[in-house]
Parts: sequence; structure tokens; C-alpha cells
Amino acid sequence: MTADQSTDTPSQATGKRPSLPPVLTKAPPAALVIFGASGDLAARKILPALARLADRGVLDDGFTMIGVARTEWSDEEFRTHVAESTPDGGPKWKALVGRFKYVAGEYDHPDTFSQLKDHLDEADRMDGTAGNRLYYLATIPSVFGLVAQALADHACIHPAEGGSFVRVGVEKPY
Repeated sequence: MTADQSTDTPSQATGKRPSLPPVLTKAPPAALVIFGASGDLAARKILPALARLADRGVLDDGFTMIGVARTEWSDEEFRTHVAESTPDGGPKWKALVGRFKYVAGEYDHPDTFSQLKDHLDEADRMDGTAGNRLYYLATIPSVFGLVAQALADHACIHPAEGGSFVRVGVEKPY
């Protein structure tokens, strides 16, 4: 083995392991849109995981979330739901939750996506999300296609100029 080849064993010269990159790095500002935000998956899994990331300093101060679901809630009722789902959330998480928004509506209705676009534009202006979008489909699989098509029809999946990103993810046990 040559001197420039690395191994997982301690260096003979220093007796130390090579340093590893940090596992968690700070995420860029982004708007996370959770379809199915009033459901069990969001409450038990997604929201607590986000709270832990926020409290570890991984979520940027520009992170915001917009919940979308059929449940008729106001922004404040959604924030209360988020707080009740994350009782162990610390001060960083609680500061973020105060900005979260909610859209009540059908997953393929134009009014739902008009409200969503308004909230996303506001997030760009107020929170500095810069067009960065993460769409998370925590819904039943039969709705995936409806949401994806509505996102396309309402121009929600095209990155803005300047290097922003858009991602769509689904989570379902199969």
C-alpha cells in the first residue's frame, strides 16, 4: 500500500483515525409542502423527525412548511397540531413552527393549488426560500398521480432561475 492510500485503521504516524465528514450538514432554506399533513404518518413520523433536525441545527432559519390536507384547519390549528405532535421539540423548532401555513382542500382542486402558490411566494419573500421546494406526499397511493399532475398543471414543479431545486417524494410502506 502506498502512503497516499487511505485505510480505516489508525494512522501509524499519529495513532488517530482519519476524520470523517459530519453526518448532518445545514440544509439550505426551503419550503416543505406535506400533502396529507393532518394524517397519522405526518404526526407520528415526519413532524418529530423534522423537530429533531431543527433542534440539531440542521434546518436553516429559512426553512418553512406548508401543510396540505382535506381537514378544515386554519394556520393556527395546524400549528397547534404540529406542536402537539412534537412535544419534545425545542426552541429552534418552536420558532420555525410559528411560521408554518396550512391549505385545506382537495388534492387536485385549482383553489388548493392557488392558495399553495400564494403561500410559496410568501415563503420566498418572507423566509428566503428562494424557490427551493420539497413536496412530500404522505397520502394514500391512489392520490400520488393526482397531486403530481396538479403540481405540474399549476407550474409548481419547475425550479426558479438561479439554481433553486424542486423535489417530490412519496412515503408509503408497500
